[in-house]
Amino acid sequence: MPEGNGDYLSRFERMERTLDRIIEIQEVQARHLATLAEIQLRQADRMIVHDDKLDRVETLLAEMTEKVNFLVDREMRREGGPETHA
Repeated sequence: MPEGNGDYLSRFERMERTLDRIIEIQEVQARHLATLAEIQLRQADRMIVHDDKLDRVETLLAEMTEKVNFLVDREMRREGGPETHA
């Protein structure tokens, strides 16, 4: 059993410092979580932009492939078909 008020006061002060430290840690965690949420939001925005650009590139590539195939087919028909080039 502790002797005198000094020991109780000392324990109380340690507990108070510990609680203060816990509160500080929780505040730091809250700031880090807010920062992480902001980073994730920016990354999501970038992914949307990236996906839009990728869709556009894929569309353009498909259009170009279609045009090239059309020209190759037309040229092959003009020259008598692929069997004449074998």
